[in-house]
Amino acid sequence: MLQSVFKRIVQQKQRSFLIALIILLLAVAGTTLLKNGGKQPAKKGGPPVISVELFTARIQPLDRQVTLVGQTVADAQIDIMPKYAGRVVSVPVKLGDRVTAGQVLLVQDTGDISLSIAQSNAELRQAQAALVETQASYIASLQKAEVDYNRNKTNYTRYKTLFEQGAVSGETLDAAYQNMINAKATLDTLAKQAVNGEPASLEVKRAAASKIASAVEALEKQRSDLTLRAPRDGVIVYRQVEEGSFIQAAQKVLSLVDNSQVFVDCLVSEQEAAGLALGMAPSIEIASLGQSFTGKIIFISTAKETGSQSYKVRLSIDDPDRKLKSGLFIRGQVLVPLRTAALVVPKSAVLAKSGRSFVYIIGDDKKAIEQEVKTGMGNDQFIEILSGLKPNTVVAASNLAKLKTGIVVTPTGEADAQPNTTVPQPKKGGTT
Repeated sequence: MLQSVFKRIVQQKQRSFLIALIILLLAVAGTTLLKNGGKQPAKKGGPPVISVELFTARIQPLDRQVTLVGQTVADAQIDIMPKYAGRVVSVPVKLGDRVTAGQVLLVQDTGDISLSIAQSNAELRQAQAALVETQASYIASLQKAEVDYNRNKTNYTRYKTLFEQGAVSGETLDAAYQNMINAKATLDTLAKQAVNGEPASLEVKRAAASKIASAVEALEKQRSDLTLRAPRDGVIVYRQVEEGSFIQAAQKVLSLVDNSQVFVDCLVSEQEAAGLALGMAPSIEIASLGQSFTGKIIFISTAKETGSQSYKVRLSIDDPDRKLKSGLFIRGQVLVPLRTAALVVPKSAVLAKSGRSFVYIIGDDKKAIEQEVKTGMGNDQFIEILSGLKPNTVVAASNLAKLKTGIVVTPTGEADAQPNTTVPQPKKGGTT
């Protein structure tokens, strides 16, 4: 009886062991199946199977989205600085005042310059009077010299006749001749003093008067410059001056900003600048305002910015409500056309090796074939294929690093993919 009981216990333990072993084997098999994505593992010795996304090469427009980042700038921002040092007597504007072109912004003391102008005007009148006096004196001297010459000439002619008749001595004739010569010399001296039709003495006086007149004009201009006026319409955004203070020449005392037109200045790379053109209309986002605006490219620099590898681009921006201020950060987007029709594949479908580019064509048998291609322009998503590939050819768009010619692929996400009707056979080196 004990023997029978012992035998039943042994049989029960053996059955428990077998059940546990079967459960363990099933668990291992399930884990392996999950790791293989629910697919049966490739047969030993066969080619590996790689999961890839497929894409059908197609012809389409090729565009690139260019991002523009910059700041708003006012149409003008002008620092108001005096031309001359002096004491301030009036500042009729305040911070934030809107002013118009020509409006008085600041007045300096003009007392000293007004006295100098008065003194110079007196000197000018004196010079003008001397000019008139000199002119009258010259005319009188010239007329007297002409009369003296004519009288002495007549006397000499009469004495010469009398001498021939024996009525006067030779000495008397010689004296008459000498008087005529002296009168002629005086007349010639006055006549030859003329410069541009005027006597030299008169020209000297006229030049002196003109010099004083120019000095008066300069002083009046200086007095005018002591009153600072708005060069254009705008708003006073800086005021660092008070009545009674003494300011130096070229000292910044006021600033005026004209926000009637706001622009956006951006810096772009050489590649981005090459695709931009005047008149393009980017969309503009200003995060601080939470608003979108429309703009237009109005300037593209033809040279790189000093100390930079970037080009300056300026946009005009539509702001009918005048909400914009200068210095706001903006982010814009503009679509740049690269090709009107290009054969394209995803960038992920092109593999670069040793300075050359390759794609993997997927045939009807789902086998990969390496194909060398020549690439052109590209954007964030697609790249242009210039040669080595025909339209409607299906290529692998993922897992390229795991592929080589002859590997069987398992398509995942076959969007835009169609079976190839003709698959080129690889030449030596893996290209067609």
